[in-house]
Amino acid sequence: MLRAHQKVITLPKYIISIPIPRVLSQSQSQPPTFLLPQVGGRNRYLSLPQRGPRTQTRNFHTFSITMAPPPPQTSSQKGGNAPIVISGPSGSGKSTMVKRLLKQYPDRFALSVSHTTRKPRDGEVDGEHYNFVTKEVFKAEVEKGNFIEHAQFGSNLYGTTFAAVSTIQSTGKTCILDIEMEGVKQMHKSHLKARYLFIEPPSVEVLEKRLRGRGTDSEDAVKERLSQAVKELEYAKVKGVHDRVVVNDELEKWWDGWLGVDGFG
Repeated sequence: MLRAHQKVITLPKYIISIPIPRVLSQSQSQPPTFLLPQVGGRNRYLSLPQRGPRTQTRNFHTFSITMAPPPPQTSSQKGGNAPIVISGPSGSGKSTMVKRLLKQYPDRFALSVSHTTRKPRDGEVDGEHYNFVTKEVFKAEVEKGNFIEHAQFGSNLYGTTFAAVSTIQSTGKTCILDIEMEGVKQMHKSHLKARYLFIEPPSVEVLEKRLRGRGTDSEDAVKERLSQAVKELEYAKVKGVHDRVVVNDELEKWWDGWLGVDGFG
């Protein structure tokens, strides 16, 4: 409870540092109390440390308040060139969708260039297909907090930096991120304003047929991809994870109905 002689100042949300004038004298030794923004419907108060009597002076005292970052925005609050995060199981068609999107609308969209520790393949250009770095450099960037999301696949590390997204946004284009489930989880924790689109196969049976039809994976690899797909499909059901879930059944119908819907594109 506040005392009658205590000073109450209401602070705006998310202010980190603010100079507060105060007058201390022999008759005013109690420090002011600051009213912080409500959390859970309750007021919170912050008092500066108690100090002994002082002669009357007027000073500006700067103090810092560490507050939680603002919550992620809802889909109705997102817009502009906020990045679009596209995810989905291997074989769902998301990579095909991303390629078509970039080809058909090169002036509107651009794909983020990820970092990786794997060696370049034939035809791959550093800075264009990937930013190829050593594990030491990659881990150092992780420690600095420069990655929005990162994960390990096999013995190699992959990740997307904040700089990769902001570089595209600075051109006025919308950044596209093609990432996996673990990356989506980390994206949500980063509080980056983004729109989330999940590409879902018509069924696990159809997905299995597509994976086997590629003829590029061993039997064990196909089973591993299917097992991962089931986890991703379950995660996609969690409320608030994705702004939109699209079943990739009839590609043309899906494509025509996607752009411009729910703020995408």
